[in-house]
Amino acid sequence: MIDFPEKREAVSRYFPACPLCQKKTIETQFCHDWFARDYIVCSNCHARWHLNFLQGLRWAELIELDTEGKGEEYHKIKHAPAFWYDMIRDKPAKKVDVQAPVVREREIIKEKEIVKKTEVIVKIKCQYCGKRYNETLDVCPHCGGKP
Repeated sequence: MIDFPEKREAVSRYFPACPLCQKKTIETQFCHDWFARDYIVCSNCHARWHLNFLQGLRWAELIELDTEGKGEEYHKIKHAPAFWYDMIRDKPAKKVDVQAPVVREREIIKEKEIVKKTEVIVKIKCQYCGKRYNETLDVCPHCGGKP
């Protein structure tokens, strides 16, 4: 498990300020337990992120919106740390369509769906030679007999 100084360094690198309110009021809540979650909270707007560390900060997920309801488009979506850092650096943030990848993924899945249509071919038995052939034919392809 990554130790707290490395976690603090990663948080200070990617979250120098709150991505939602732009205030430098980020507080960390690191846990000693392997299975417990690590969080950061903005003491100004009260937005809260769940952090995932495994050999460094892997992703951060906004789990509580700020007091004004900002960040709904990012709510409960895991993003790489650079995503949140870019929001801080590029403020005023242009609206990022975080649903676009999900829509594209759904479109791909729809394209992969294969609908199998079953075609019914009715066969009849020739009264002359006894062999079967398609009902759509005018004559038996085996003997030339007419139905």
